[in-house]
Amino acid sequence: MNSGLTRVSFKFNTICNSTLPSFIFCGCKSLSSIEIPHNTITIETSSLSGTSITSVIIPDSVTRLGDQCFKDCISPRSITINNGRSLSRIGYGCFEGCTSFSSVSSFSSTNFVSESGAIYSSDKRRMHIYPPASKRSYFYLLEGVTSVEDSAFMGCINLRSVLLPEFSLIHIGRSSFQGCSNLRQITIPSSVTSVDTDAFKDCPLLVCGVLIQNDKNKTFVDILRNSGLSIGSTSFCSGFSCKANLYLTNKVPLSSISVFILM
Repeated sequence: MNSGLTRVSFKFNTICNSTLPSFIFCGCKSLSSIEIPHNTITIETSSLSGTSITSVIIPDSVTRLGDQCFKDCISPRSITINNGRSLSRIGYGCFEGCTSFSSVSSFSSTNFVSESGAIYSSDKRRMHIYPPASKRSYFYLLEGVTSVEDSAFMGCINLRSVLLPEFSLIHIGRSSFQGCSNLRQITIPSSVTSVDTDAFKDCPLLVCGVLIQNDKNKTFVDILRNSGLSIGSTSFCSGFSCKANLYLTNKVPLSSISVFILM
């Protein structure tokens, strides 16, 4: 849908039922400006997806960002979340396809905090959002993180390598690295017990050399394959293209390591 609508404002800067309804402006490609009303509590599913809004400022009143509420908003370069107490949920794929979104404002609220260019839970145990257009090619998660949440790194096309915490990480969420088309290196430590569906879907450069030291754990191997890793990624690579050969020769540089799973 493209209604030709370019700007939206609300009388007295308030909205009925304190909710920006699901799909209300979805696909309004000409919409470039909207001030989210100050009494908004919920921004529902896909409410602003596919618009041309140039900035995203989340009011202190908002408690919930619905699934894909800003999906395919290609213009915003940054997201501003104030230091309020309200925001408690960031939905799945909230910033999917936001191909200009490269930075998060510095903030610390009751439930979330920005740190090292990403959004974590306030206790820094769960990693929620990494800007998909960040120019950084390498990223190190904070020590102590136990969970990479659903869609956390979705569509981060500049990422080449991610270092996950070695002992604390337990869970890798659904679609957490989906669409990271340049991702070449990631270490999945032995502490990880669950990897959700499509976690590594559409990561074409993670093609081989996955090492599972506890290779008798068939259940875990199957879980990894359901996450989007190809069957070949857990197999030996020919030539000197990845770290699987490191254990057969001493000639492979560390820069060749693709995916390394410690069990």
